[in-house]
Amino acid sequence: MRGCLFSLIFVSLAGFAAPSIERTDSLMAQWLSLERQRGSLERNWQQRKAQLEQKQALFADEIQSLEKIIESAASITDDVSQRRLALSSEQGTLEKEQSRIAQVIEQSSYQLEKVATQLPPPIARQWQEKMALLAQSDVSNSEKLERLFSLLDQAEEFNQRIAVNEASMALETGGQAQTVLVTQIFLGISQGWYVSADGAHYGFGRSTPAGWRWWHGDAADAELGRPLRPESLLQLKAMLANPTTADYLSLPVKL
Repeated sequence: MRGCLFSLIFVSLAGFAAPSIERTDSLMAQWLSLERQRGSLERNWQQRKAQLEQKQALFADEIQSLEKIIESAASITDDVSQRRLALSSEQGTLEKEQSRIAQVIEQSSYQLEKVATQLPPPIARQWQEKMALLAQSDVSNSEKLERLFSLLDQAEEFNQRIAVNEASMALETGGQAQTVLVTQIFLGISQGWYVSADGAHYGFGRSTPAGWRWWHGDAADAELGRPLRPESLLQLKAMLANPTTADYLSLPVKL
């Protein structure tokens, strides 16, 4: 009886031990599989980690570059703003200067228009032609100033020499008005004479506050306070045409 019981127990234990070994092998296989998976995951993670760290470094460099660009752009924007303010201030100053210059030009033009009437006829005509350009709206202030200075230079140059001008003058002869070709001789911008080729018509002219004025024949003698001889004017005309024949000559003037 005891022998049968022992045999039964042994068989029972033997039957119990076999399934445990099989389970152990299965668990071992699962564990090895899990270890292999873990190793693969770790390797993948290390590679992924390296890639992420590299990307992070690149992102950090890009962020630093962007920060520098933003900082530079801010500096440039600030400089541009300051320059814009400076230019705005300069523009305001220039506009004020331009306005003041325009007023000066307008006043000077008005004064020169009055002076033009007092100049000898040849230069007065030239002035009138040039001064008409000063009223044009499409002409800049700098151009107008240049023209004003050119007018003054022209008058100064005329005043430094004896000028000769051939012109037609409306004169009265025998109670009738007629146009006579005469030679006008100007001593600067304040005095002048004229004489016809035959000496029949002569006169004296000068600048007055009311403008340039001519006196003819006997009226010229009265204005000068002494006779004005047409022969002397013809002699002066000849000397100016041929300077080698120049000689001393006295002509009446009035200051």
